[in-house]
Amino acid sequence: MVVDFHQVDGVGVRQSQSTFEMLEAASNNLILQSLPEAMVVVFDHDLRYVSTAGRGLAAIELSTGVIAGRTIFETFPADVVAVIEPLYRAALAGHESSFDVAYNGRTYLQRLAPVRDADGRIVAGMGLGQDVTAARDARLELIEERRRLREAESIGRLGSWELDSATGRVTWSHMMFELYGIENVGTEVSYAVTLQHVHPEDRLHVDQAVNECIAGGLPLRVRYRAIRANDGAVRWMDARGQRLTDARGQARLVGAVADVTEVTAQVIAEGEARARHAFQEAVITASPDIIFVYDIDSRRTMWSNRSLSKLLGYDELPSSATPSMDPVDFEGVGGFRTSRGFDADLTAQFGSEFGAVVPGTRDIFEGLLPEEDRAPFEAALLDARSAADNETVQLNHRLYHADGSVRWFSRRTTPLRRDESGQVTQLVGALRDITDAVALERQLTHSALHDDLTGLPNRALLVDRLDSALARTRRDGREIAVLFCDLDGFKRVNDTAGHAAGDAVLVEAANRLQGVLREGDTIARVGGDEFVILIEPWNRAPSHEIPLDPAQLARLDRALAPLVANRIAEALRQPVIVRGVEHVVTASIGITYASLPAAGPARSMTADEVLQDADAAMYQAKRWGKDRFEVFEHVMSTDLAERGRVEQLLRQAIRGHALPASEPPPGMFGRRVPVLRAAYQPVFDSQRGALVGFEALARLTDADGVSIPPSVFIAVAEDTGLIRSLGQTMLDIACGQLASWRAELAQLAAVTMAVNISAHHAQHPNLGSDVRQALLAHSLEPAALVLELTETALLEAANSTIRALRGLFDDGVGIAIDDFGTGYASLRYLATLPVSAVKIDQSFTAGLMHNANSRKIVNAVAGLAADMELTCVVEGVETKAQQLALPLGVQMQGWLTGKPLQPEELNLPELLAGVAV
Repeated sequence: MVVDFHQVDGVGVRQSQSTFEMLEAASNNLILQSLPEAMVVVFDHDLRYVSTAGRGLAAIELSTGVIAGRTIFETFPADVVAVIEPLYRAALAGHESSFDVAYNGRTYLQRLAPVRDADGRIVAGMGLGQDVTAARDARLELIEERRRLREAESIGRLGSWELDSATGRVTWSHMMFELYGIENVGTEVSYAVTLQHVHPEDRLHVDQAVNECIAGGLPLRVRYRAIRANDGAVRWMDARGQRLTDARGQARLVGAVADVTEVTAQVIAEGEARARHAFQEAVITASPDIIFVYDIDSRRTMWSNRSLSKLLGYDELPSSATPSMDPVDFEGVGGFRTSRGFDADLTAQFGSEFGAVVPGTRDIFEGLLPEEDRAPFEAALLDARSAADNETVQLNHRLYHADGSVRWFSRRTTPLRRDESGQVTQLVGALRDITDAVALERQLTHSALHDDLTGLPNRALLVDRLDSALARTRRDGREIAVLFCDLDGFKRVNDTAGHAAGDAVLVEAANRLQGVLREGDTIARVGGDEFVILIEPWNRAPSHEIPLDPAQLARLDRALAPLVANRIAEALRQPVIVRGVEHVVTASIGITYASLPAAGPARSMTADEVLQDADAAMYQAKRWGKDRFEVFEHVMSTDLAERGRVEQLLRQAIRGHALPASEPPPGMFGRRVPVLRAAYQPVFDSQRGALVGFEALARLTDADGVSIPPSVFIAVAEDTGLIRSLGQTMLDIACGQLASWRAELAQLAAVTMAVNISAHHAQHPNLGSDVRQALLAHSLEPAALVLELTETALLEAANSTIRALRGLFDDGVGIAIDDFGTGYASLRYLATLPVSAVKIDQSFTAGLMHNANSRKIVNAVAGLAADMELTCVVEGVETKAQQLALPLGVQMQGWLTGKPLQPEELNLPELLAGVAV
């Protein structure tokens, strides 16, 4: 392009005509039309304005004629030039820029760009200027407003948010990110992300509140917990918002969130404090206790939650309760008088709405205390004065009631206030009426130490008194006497008339025993029908005035017990009538004397040992006929020990027989154990001489093989309750042996086995099942077994026993009366009892040859049995002459025809061959 030089307003400018025209057209037609308030300038490389246009120049008091042809240095002040010169030159170098320039108190936005010709060469620079003062002021105001908003949010821990309901996008303020502990990576998050930071237990609640606000337009007010992302802390948030709708009907929610953790904690704490206070007031009001404040120095009850006097039945306190003061009204609530020296804040502390300040008075407890309770009361006050904080001092004491009775109270106090030296000056306490509890405790104590039926001391109290009596014998040098009484025939009362009648007999027996004793003697019930009397001679008033020497005292002391025993026996022999029925019981009494030596071991005899000795003497009295007393001798304790040994042997033998098949039999592997077996005595037909049966007789040997007499171990079994187990074992042994013999010899198919059943076993409700189980276990028919019961056992049998025997009898089991004729039974029982046989006692057999009466009795019983179609067995046949004297048709059993032998000693073929007749 060819560039021409021409003069513009006296200034020589060399330029292309086409370029000039292009710039002028651009300035006038484009920019100025779009920006009427703007100014456009074109400058050359000398920074001289070659073209200007726009009304904006006038605003700065410049015009085209003024600046055209002038440089920037000639047009603007130096401070403006300093700003625009580098930017003008940058435009001429090909760079565009945009910047603000302050001029004449205004702000102008200046945009600069290079101007190129057709060949792309920069021929000039162009500048577009616009007054942006108002815009910049508004922007600065907006920035300031945002700054203030951010500061307010930071100070108030308040964040703002906006939810677009259509997109689910949430716009957060900076503080929102800080509240949730999230790094601020933008202003928008999703609604789902927002809910993730809400505590899981509160999310549904928050979501429901937001949806209700969107759908119904209700204001949003929701409090929830948020979990901070950076530290996991749980913070309480309070969100408020409202729904706004734009011109298009699109809903959005705007609102704010505040961190109210501290406020919420304070509210919760205040609520809990109010609840605690309300609870304390309710407890004090509803408490059955009297809550009170007590001043130790003035000895005044300063405050109580309700009336102290009314509790004791007084409308006004008796003058004796407050000797120097007027009667006091404790009932005022709110309208009470304040005692002198009373701290007014007690009311605030304990609440006047449920308590009453007590006017100045000495503690009413002191005036109503029994004299013997005053010393413990004073001691408790001393303890309370030195008590530590939270330490409780308790005292149980009595107070006089207005009705004249004495009530028991529990008083518990703890320090409330102290003086400058740390001494307790005031106590807070609780007073509770425990009269009923004390009565119950005494009743329980009495029940624990006394028999419920008779009201007599029980064994525990007896042993305690016996220990005390023994201890006194060491000091006094005298003996005590102990009488152990067991009622004879009492079991018969229970069995025939029932336990109610038995209880009535026991109560009457206890009354009679007490009636024959003197004050100072102790009587206790120590068992079902067992009573013990303790005689302490020093508790009995002397019947003489002349002093006695120790020997005389000893003889006198020893004479007391037999006298008491005789009076007891005589008192108990009198019939006891219960519901019109007479019951007679007697007493077997054992007497022992005991004392501790004045010197020597402190434990030379115990209460239990004394009772054991008296029990041994009582047992001896029973053995020698009952209804009598025996004095203890040391040989009796030996007998008692032997009975204990036999009991253990019997238990071991029964247990050994009951071992399952997998257990080794007794005696294997070198073990030496007691054994329970049976000896078998044959029974023959006296007319044909044929073997008709066996009787199984129990035999017990100890671990050394020494035999224990049946009279001993059977008596022990009856006394210890082992008799049923013994009977079950003998049934099993006998049935098993018969089954074994029958398997070896078919000729024994008709032979029976007789087993003795005790009265105790016969009365057991499981007698029938015991018998049937033994038969079933060994595959025997009922007719193979005969049960032998004594005449007395049958006569004393209860109805249930008779029913059980009749059932067995109907099954085919034989029932035999053993030792017939010794029980003084009426013959009519033979017609009513389920009996299949009678066994004449050997005492009658022994007199067959020389006693006509015996011979007549045997013949009569045999004839009666024959007439009633009963089998008659004569026991004790030991001589040929006795055999020949037997009536026809009887069976015989005795040493003449066969002794009781163990199975391995019996010659069965020989027995089957029979005996000579």
